[in-house]
Amino acid sequence: MVFGAGRLLCSAMYGNPLHVIKPSLVLKMYYLINFQSKKCFMKHFLFISSAFFAVVILMIALALWLGGPGTPAHIANINDPFESVDFSSMPPLKNYQGADGAKLFYREYSPQGNHKGSAVLVHGSSGSSDSMHPMATALAVAGFHVYALDIRGHGASGTKGHIGYIGQLESDMQAFVDTVKPATPSTLIGFSSGGGFVLRVAASEMQSSFDSYLNHFFADAKVSVMQALKPCLG
Repeated sequence: MVFGAGRLLCSAMYGNPLHVIKPSLVLKMYYLINFQSKKCFMKHFLFISSAFFAVVILMIALALWLGGPGTPAHIANINDPFESVDFSSMPPLKNYQGADGAKLFYREYSPQGNHKGSAVLVHGSSGSSDSMHPMATALAVAGFHVYALDIRGHGASGTKGHIGYIGQLESDMQAFVDTVKPATPSTLIGFSSGGGFVLRVAASEMQSSFDSYLNHFFADAKVSVMQALKPCLG
């Protein structure tokens, strides 16, 4: 059928008798037309590509002529609020021994007035015991014996960002409780990712190591924690 149609086409175009037209001539015409189509496509493709790159180059040149990119706006740092904190009264670091023998650090705040128990503070992923100083000071003034920890991998405790195995932080917390023995009633308080860790402790086998647990994942932690501990303040 293809060759028959080809013969008719060639016969109509060239006026040749049907018996002279060969299938090979039809194939040659097909390849010639196909080649010309591809050649035409490539010309259009090259033209469009060249035009696109020319526009891009002109836009870059225009941007540079106008002065280039501007200075980006300042991005607030999570630690910016601590720029105004007075750390002059922050107590020195103390240490205890983790289950693996490593030195782990914390700060201790003695209570003022009537003793109402103890609070152990767990900072967030970008913090350390330093970031707990405002809260620790407020709780100490309210009568709590406060401990602000440098969780392993943060502050002075171990290599930054590193723990040895899953569950090591829980082992560290148990070692802290066994060594320091926070006064009862004791409350473990977590902030941000530290709150997630506190939840893990509360749901673990060492949940009886503290009398209560308190999490806070948002800003204004000082106000919320003080409200939560209000029944203990008397």
